[in-house]
Amino acid sequence: MRAFLYDKYGYYPEDEYATSFDYVGWHFQLELTDRTEMEVKDMKEFANQIPLYFPSKGSDILISRDGKYINDSQYGRVVLVATKNETTKIDEILRFHENFSYMAQGKELRISHLKSVWENKTDRIEEKILPKIKIDDKTYPLLIENCIHASGLAENAIQYLSDTIYYYGDIVEEVTLTHKRMSDLSSYTFLNPFNFILDSPGRDLADLIRYQLISPEQLFSCLSHYSMNPTFASLLLARLIYPTELYDMLEEYYLIKQDISSQTIEYYKKRKEKVKRIKKVHDGLVKQYQIRPIPWLENELL
Repeated sequence: MRAFLYDKYGYYPEDEYATSFDYVGWHFQLELTDRTEMEVKDMKEFANQIPLYFPSKGSDILISRDGKYINDSQYGRVVLVATKNETTKIDEILRFHENFSYMAQGKELRISHLKSVWENKTDRIEEKILPKIKIDDKTYPLLIENCIHASGLAENAIQYLSDTIYYYGDIVEEVTLTHKRMSDLSSYTFLNPFNFILDSPGRDLADLIRYQLISPEQLFSCLSHYSMNPTFASLLLARLIYPTELYDMLEEYYLIKQDISSQTIEYYKKRKEKVKRIKKVHDGLVKQYQIRPIPWLENELL
């Protein structure tokens, strides 16, 4: 992609095939998009407001030499996003939720919609993606074991959403701007406008635990910043139980044929530790917010 980046934007990364690169303190990355030029223009204007709330940070969408936001590449329609290189602090994520809650005004989110999304994702994994995995892959037995374990977690998470709707209602009460995935604390993950989504703040908080970016103890300290209630706590627990990390990995394998051998082994090694973290959060949420306990997590030994 080096020729494309130079032709369109004037950047010449060292790696000939790179779709991302760093330059003078900024990280640049191409993002596939199905948005329109006007939609991307609006996203750029919003991204440029970020320093008003976080003065040391920066986020931008670049215009190409020929004045376009979106350009056709060998991979499809792409946009070049840039963010100032800086590690994200946990309190900045909390302030992000607070600062941009106004964007959710007039928007209604339902738990039943999330339940439907998870059901469809789980069916797609089990019916379409798993049958495509090569049996002769050396990590096949570990991957299948991971998937059997994940299937149980997914079933538990989806049932817990059903129970949450039954006991507390279908409406997500606290909604703000969050992230599709908060898998690391890089400024790119935090400030890439293509990673923004309106949802419960628990979406980000669950990821912070899932990817070991904070401890369960730190999580409960963070919860004091929100208007906590049983619905919020139940949604947070369900999100943490659902096997997002493994299912994302399998979708990448299916869509771009990415080698996931090392991730499969790593996931297998850390599986028990992941369950221990879920249990710690489960026990704390049940105790503090009186949400419905899950028997197998209650009985899980630390």
